[in-house]
Amino acid sequence: MQYWLHVYEIRISLLCEHKIVGIHANFHHNVRI
Repeated sequence: MQYWLHVYEIRISLLCEHKIVGIHANFHHNVRI
């Protein structure tokens, strides 16, 4: 049970990280233009 919770947490953190990276990339893309 604890293992699945850990996997779920990792998934959420990776998802959030991906979103932040995407927003960061979009920001830089807009600045370049």
